[in-house]
Amino acid sequence: MNFGPAERTRREARRERRKNEHPHARLPLEIRLLFLVIVIAVLAQVGWIASGGSLYRVDSTSMCPQVCVGSLVIDRPLATGAVLHKGDTVTFIPPGFTVEYTHRVVKVFANGNFQTKGDAANIVDPWVVSPSELKGVTVATVWGLGWLSSSLPFLAAGMALILLFRRSIDVRVRRAYDRLLAVILLVVPVWLIKPLIRAMVIQTTSLKNARERLTIINTGLLSSQFRATQGQFKDFVASGQRVTITGRIQSDGQVAISQFVSFHWLGWTIVVLVISSPLLLFLIQLPRARRQAAHHVGPSLAERLAREYPPEVLAAAFAAVNGPAQTLDSSSMKKRGSLDPPRALNDQAQDRVGAPLVNGPSLVASAAEDVVAPLTLDQGVTVVKKKKKKKKKKKKKKQAVASGDEPTS
Repeated sequence: MNFGPAERTRREARRERRKNEHPHARLPLEIRLLFLVIVIAVLAQVGWIASGGSLYRVDSTSMCPQVCVGSLVIDRPLATGAVLHKGDTVTFIPPGFTVEYTHRVVKVFANGNFQTKGDAANIVDPWVVSPSELKGVTVATVWGLGWLSSSLPFLAAGMALILLFRRSIDVRVRRAYDRLLAVILLVVPVWLIKPLIRAMVIQTTSLKNARERLTIINTGLLSSQFRATQGQFKDFVASGQRVTITGRIQSDGQVAISQFVSFHWLGWTIVVLVISSPLLLFLIQLPRARRQAAHHVGPSLAERLAREYPPEVLAAAFAAVNGPAQTLDSSSMKKRGSLDPPRALNDQAQDRVGAPLVNGPSLVASAAEDVVAPLTLDQGVTVVKKKKKKKKKKKKKKQAVASGDEPTS
């Protein structure tokens, strides 16, 4: 799409700014991907709720293992004229309760009322639900995504703060700042919500010899090992899986249960790759980052001077500092594309202006202040000429010889 010369000029200016900006000025690729995932998740959630749907996170084990703790329940309101059927999964508020339940319909009455039961339970729920207490019919359930939905407000706020304040950070350390805040953005929700390692005891049975049998459901996202003190242990318990172990009752009347991450060799390989991926990505990008850092100094002083001053002015300034023997003509400067500045002028500019150098016509004047003096050429161009004490002495000596007043030693 062509927007005319003005738009092309703006595009070229943006490309030039991106070309000359510091390598650390942009967000790293992995953080941009993280931000993209957060933005897509927020937009999807807001769009679904705005369309009339509802989202819930499962917090109990009544529907395990199909819809276990941490799963995201996606509901739609029951359409006008539609009826429920046995086997439908619905979200409702039971009579006398204030929280939502997501259970399966086991019986529908003629007046529209229905009975429900959790998949993990052996008995029907002790209530009859009316259509007015129905919140929605489940369209889909996604394992583990409920934790992400719960942490989206924190993730969105953290992303906004990073984008808002990162420009105030020194560009030389901005890359480290970005990665540090990205790690905090991921670690804090995991630390607060604890979705990885979780479990729930749903049944206990007392045995002889001060022992007790416990039925446990792994409600975390990771496969776990459960170990009872002075008792049994179970390995490789998947998320949502139920397990029974026996342990000895301690002095406090409880059976101590320990939970650890438990993977097969393939799972541990994936974990190691995920944990080491930032280091591997850093090592892969290191040569390219070094080349960018070594070559990125922005436009050189010669390029800046060449953009701001005519070739004749630069040639005269070069001759004034280094002598007329090294003066370059216009044709040679056009072939080179940019004129290398005089070494002395370059040093003075670096000392007085600093890095990065300031663009603009005042650069030569600020660099040459107290060092050079104005000189008018035949072409009518004002240039600068450096004062040299040695030349003054030689000139005085020649004048004395010409007048016959040569000093005696």
